[in-house]
Amino acid sequence: MGQQHELQEGTFHITTNARGRVPWLTLPGVPELIILNLHWTKILYEAKVYAFCVLPNHFHMVIRIPEGRSMSRFVQSFKSNSARDIGEYLKNLPSGEPGLAACRTLFTSWQKGFHTHYLEQSFYNALNYVHYNAFRHHLVEDPLDWPWSSLVRTEILDGFEC
Repeated sequence: MGQQHELQEGTFHITTNARGRVPWLTLPGVPELIILNLHWTKILYEAKVYAFCVLPNHFHMVIRIPEGRSMSRFVQSFKSNSARDIGEYLKNLPSGEPGLAACRTLFTSWQKGFHTHYLEQSFYNALNYVHYNAFRHHLVEDPLDWPWSSLVRTEILDGFEC
């Protein structure tokens, strides 16, 4: 049986981890696939994406799920489709290039379940948390230097009402 969440509609900060916290999410080409899958899942579920950040071993997003849709199904769809696409991509990497073959062994797919926080008053705090996450993990000195955050990659973001 899947993970149970009481609230399914509204605005959420969601965090999902790599299985075993193995740092495969930022392997060459993988962040682009994660962001592309987020974009297509957003369209499929008529959701809004306000922020995201791809980190080596976990992923954050701030999304709004419309009435009549399911946040759990959104996340399940995103994770299963992105895992399939990433697995295919890594399987088809050229085996002769140094370092690329090792990428295949790091991919562990997503951890079961995810963490969610329903946002009411803390919407802007969640946006800041997601946008500055790479900086807090000491991956960059300036949050604008992290290429896999919606602070830099704004193309799939939606506007939001105050």
